Amino acid sequence: MEFLSNPLLVVLAGIAIVGLIFWYLATEYDRRKRNIGTAAIVLVIALCVTAIFPPKENLKGGIDLVGGSSFTVEIQPALDDDEQPIPVGEEAITAVKETLGKRLSEGQTDGVLMQALGKDRLVIEMPGVDGEEADRVRTAIELTAILQCKSVHPQNRQIASRVQAGEQLVPAGWRLYQLPIQDADGNATGATRPII
Repeated sequence: MEFLSNPLLVVLAGIAIVGLIFWYLATEYDRRKRNIGTAAIVLVIALCVTAIFPPKENLKGGIDLVGGSSFTVEIQPALDDDEQPIPVGEEAITAVKETLGKRLSEGQTDGVLMQALGKDRLVIEMPGVDGEEADRVRTAIELTAILQCKSVHPQNRQIASRVQAGEQLVPAGWRLYQLPIQDADGNATGATRPII
């Protein structure tokens, strides 16, 4: 039953079927036509039966057949420097899919289907997932991931502390941020340092 796992054998079977069909059309003798047609039909049926059986191993039931859990995630738009919402784009949906895919793969959740719904939503379906696993998945989905990338001023080291002390104005188009300082283990120390 491992026939279909080898693509070369499937291609060769397809070529054999096409060859039998051409031979069938090119033959003028009825008896030979009948034999070639029978061989082509038997080969097609054998290929179909091999693809279907055993159905438990090759066909997976969806959430409507085997039950499971479904979640809808709404992607909140980010805010720009003027506190105006940035529309959710395809890149954001792809990033959310990748992030959630990594989170869910850590728990070995199989058969997760994620697809976009509208412009700012993502549907996550997990066929065959029981209640306990669904709670773990819900917790993983609800973890908020905020990642913001900002450009740092080329002369940040020289001017950031002066701007914070009020000795200099913030350069046009830049903004002063307070970057939390972490210890060697990655824990916040409570201290911050200025960055532009």
